[in-house]
Parts: sequence; structure tokens; C-alpha cells
Amino acid sequence: MKKLKYLVLDPEASFRDVVFLENDDLVDVIYNGQIFYKKKIDFFEQFDMVLCVHGGNPINLYVLSKCYGVCTTVLVADGVYEWDNAYRNPKTRKSGVDLYDPILVNYFLHVGNRVDYLKFVNPNSIFLSYVPKRMRSVLCEGGRWVQPKEKRCNKLLVTSAKSPFFDVLERSELVELYRDVIKEARTVFDVVDLRIFDDEFFIDITKDFGAFENVKEGAFGSILEDYVAVVTTTSSISLEVMRKNIPLAHIDVRDSPLFVQAGWRITGSVNIAAVLSSMLLSDVHRMAFQSSQVQLLVEPEVAEVGDLIDRAYLTRFEPSEIKDLHASLVLQSKWNLNLKVFVKRVLSYFK
Repeated sequence: MKKLKYLVLDPEASFRDVVFLENDDLVDVIYNGQIFYKKKIDFFEQFDMVLCVHGGNPINLYVLSKCYGVCTTVLVADGVYEWDNAYRNPKTRKSGVDLYDPILVNYFLHVGNRVDYLKFVNPNSIFLSYVPKRMRSVLCEGGRWVQPKEKRCNKLLVTSAKSPFFDVLERSELVELYRDVIKEARTVFDVVDLRIFDDEFFIDITKDFGAFENVKEGAFGSILEDYVAVVTTTSSISLEVMRKNIPLAHIDVRDSPLFVQAGWRITGSVNIAAVLSSMLLSDVHRMAFQSSQVQLLVEPEVAEVGDLIDRAYLTRFEPSEIKDLHASLVLQSKWNLNLKVFVKRVLSYFK
């Protein structure tokens, strides 16, 4: 059988953390493909598929748009879509990129089921549900979905996204809200643990409350087994919590659209003690709502990216205005003369 040839625009480690290649031995893969961004179209015609997980990188966007209609192009989202991460994250804003708006690819493999907006701003892409590899490892065991284990005591985990705030005002509001949650949670639950990766943020939200265990070590899926409820800001871990039938509350200080919703919400205007008590009782209707949010994780439309090669439909539109936009982003960006890209190109000659 002829081997397929993939060009992956990302480093191997970060790509393999997300993408599942079931027939790895039947595929020749070239990683760090962004170093070829100046190559002409005929160079990319040798590949069956061009893939990317870092959709906020201007060079990746440029290569994907250049290859659109030449070979099958695929963007694999590494987690759930979140509005403020797309439009306010300093890492992408510095490069002049709005995450996934627009992005020119044949196939967009997304996580979760709230993609109507992304379909609206990217009408030339086919959207298919997918579960990233790092999420599968905690959601599945031996090909079967993990069922929640019996908990020995009422333990609450208070955690957050790795980047829960994007400015000083948000940080200040979150500190106050997290402190209110911790204060009330100690009267509702037997044990309250934290999993906060920002050490200064951890100190600020626990100040004057005494000692707390900060369980930063270990896989999140394994840690979850000990808790009867979780409080967090919105992130990909939300889907993992809900898939395990654990009551989940989102702490929310923003006014932006919500794409991932939990069974409970904690804002500055709610009775936090009542919310936490409802979570402890696992309100049946809210738990049913949570189940509705994770249905695509049970049977995703794409099991592994090789499935896309067998699909007969390949979009071949040529929306030049999007290609021109991505080309201008590269020309205006520091990435055009980035030492990192140059080093990758040099290292490729020694492999």
C-alpha cells in the first residue's frame, strides 16, 4: 500500500499531543513545515495533507491558505473555542491574528458542539467534531468511556484555565470571586482543594484562609476521580469534567458570548452558597444539561485524521482576499524574520 505523505506545520511534540494517527506506520510525516512557507505551490503538491494545530501563528495561516485547493488542508483545534481567548489573548493579538477568524482550510476539526459562529465566519471550511489525543487519554480506558467512581467524601476542586485573565481588572475581579467561592465552599464541602498554576494568583485567592493543597501535579483526568464537584473558569477541562458526570460550575466575570456552558454559573450577583449546595446534590436537570453539552465527545465525526483522505469532497475555492490577508500578516509580522524559524530550517538539514 502506498504511504501517505503529510506536512505538519507544527513541532512534532505539540502536534502529537493533540492529533491521533491510528495508521502511523502507513504515513510519512514531515514536521516543522512552517519553514517551507516561501516555497512555491508545486512544492506542496507532493503532500496528501497539510495539517496544523497552532492556528494563531501567522506563518501557519499563510501556508494553509497557500495550500488551499492544492492538497487537503486541515486545522485541528487543541481545545474548546473561547471568545476572549480568540479576540483578547495577548499572544495572538501581538501578531495581528484573531484566532480562527478567518482561517482558510478544507477541514476544521473542532472540539465540542458550539461551532455555529465559527462556521459563519469560515464558510469555505467543512467542520467535523474531533477529540484531541490528550483529552482521549483521560476520557477513555481500553476503548470504553470511563464511568465515575464512588467518592469517599465530599471534596470540591477549585481550579482555572491556565490563562484565566487577560488584564489587571479581570484578575482583580477573579481574585474576589474565587475568595468568595473558597469561603462558602468550606462550609458546604468536607474538603476544598485547589489546582492553580499561577503561584501569585494562588497566594492572593487563599490569603488569610490558612493552608490549602494545590494539586498541580498529575494528569487532570486522574485527579478528578477524587472529587464530587469542580469549580473553574471556562476551558477544555470543562468537557472532561462534564463527561465524567461531575457537577461543574463556571466562574464568570466577562460579558462575552459563551460557547461552553456548565450546569452551574458563579458570578458576582449569585448566592454562591446556594450554587455550591445545588452542585453537592447533583441536581438531575442540570446534570442532564451537562450531558447534552458533551455528546460529540462520545461519537466524534472523525476518529483520526487519516479518515479525511477517504472523503470524496475537497473544497477548491480560491478566495484571494483571505490569502492576501494571511500574506500581509506574515509580511508585517516579526515571524517573517524570526530566528526560531531560521533555526528550524538549519536543523532540518542535519536530520
